[in-house]
Amino acid sequence: MIRNSSPPEKIGTTGATLQKLALLFKKFLSSKKAILLNGKKSKKLKQSSFSLPPLTNNTFVAGKNL
Repeated sequence: MIRNSSPPEKIGTTGATLQKLALLFKKFLSSKKAILLNGKKSKKLKQSSFSLPPLTNNTFVAGKNL
């Protein structure tokens, strides 16, 4: 709830940020599928999952702001 001060600053560039977030989300989904296909890389998914949820949360918040 404290981070509510940062999103309003990005509203001016929602188009650019949404495109970047969409690309990141597509890359995340494609990489996730590749990782799921390769069982050997499942450990890397667990390690990186701690840093990835904030990105997905930001994309959902940006989508709701529209």
